[in-house]
Amino acid sequence: MLWGVIYGIPLSVEPMKALAGLAIAGSVSYSELAVAGMVLGIVLIALGASGVVTAIERWIGRPVVRGVQLAVALLLLETSVSLALDGPLLAGVGIVITVALFALGYYKASAGVVFAVGGAIAISTAGPPAVSVPGLPPTPPFGTGLTLSTLDGIVAQLAVTLGNAAIATSLLIADLFDQDVSADRLTRNMGLMNLTAIPLGGIPMCHGCDGVAAAHTFGARTGGANIIQGLGFIIVALFASVTFVTAFPLPILGILLGIVALELSRATHESNSPWLTVGVGVVGATVNVALGLIAGAFVYRWLR
Repeated sequence: MLWGVIYGIPLSVEPMKALAGLAIAGSVSYSELAVAGMVLGIVLIALGASGVVTAIERWIGRPVVRGVQLAVALLLLETSVSLALDGPLLAGVGIVITVALFALGYYKASAGVVFAVGGAIAISTAGPPAVSVPGLPPTPPFGTGLTLSTLDGIVAQLAVTLGNAAIATSLLIADLFDQDVSADRLTRNMGLMNLTAIPLGGIPMCHGCDGVAAAHTFGARTGGANIIQGLGFIIVALFASVTFVTAFPLPILGILLGIVALELSRATHESNSPWLTVGVGVVGATVNVALGLIAGAFVYRWLR
């Protein structure tokens, strides 16, 4: 909600994906996750304040940045297909709703309608959720979190954060909203988010070009979208029991991810070196986003 007020655009707030993936896989503990987020918070503020990220952006070149956007689009598409295959019938429901709303000219409402249908299915499966006020989250046990696994997570996340959450997001904001929000400023934002939220029990957070693309795809144009979304989260938190969350039919959301992936993949058309953009995107999606970014940057400099 705060970023919506400050910037006046639907600036996304998302979990740091590399760290979140390691946590879900059980490769890092909550303590290690919290320490990694705090260290990244300090590093990101330092990088953003020094102007290093904008310098990196100029060095790697826009075709490479657009390749990072394409890599994120391909990863979203992969997730979309995976979710749809887990429940073809439910995915079909999502397709029917989305196509119908597209045909009627209300495609921007498709995300809200699909989510509402998913909520109705979850309630019919698990029963009406009871209202409960969440208690205070636990304070992270920082003392046991400084390990080699933490260091691995920091390195993996830093490259993804700078490439996707700062540089690619800055470029996409310029494309979609015609605003100049520098990569350095976004980097400082992310550092502040983590140093503020993690001691209160939050998880490492960042911005992301996928979230910005999703908001724009489904009609968000101002910071009011962030305020509405934030209020929605507060309301949902009162009902989001474990039973309700696990009953939510994710396959129907896979269709929406696919639409966002197609929107984000349009970055290729804006590139003045499409083959380099596609190369970075394919390497980023199949191997590693950071590796695609670094390899693409060296190719770009060599061509220059």
